[in-house]
Amino acid sequence: MATFDELKIKADDQWRSLVQGSVPWIRVGTAMCGQAAGAVGVIQKIKAELATHKIEAFVDEVGCFGLCFAEPLVDIMKPGKPRLFFNKYKAK
Repeated sequence: MATFDELKIKADDQWRSLVQGSVPWIRVGTAMCGQAAGAVGVIQKIKAELATHKIEAFVDEVGCFGLCFAEPLVDIMKPGKPRLFFNKYKAK
């Protein structure tokens, strides 16, 4: 069994690869408010578009961003670029 320190080092490495790595990281709010606003369909559409265009990206479901009135929310972090945040995102 790994020690806490070993787990912490691994978690820190994974976090750095997400926020400082070379692969875009897309997060979609899928708490109850996000799901009610269509976030599950948004995730499916994002993954389909990434596959169609052969774009590598991490796509993660996250909890509430705290802006329930603006759901579904999509947060995109691209290496070396400003962070993008979209609200009321619709899968078409």
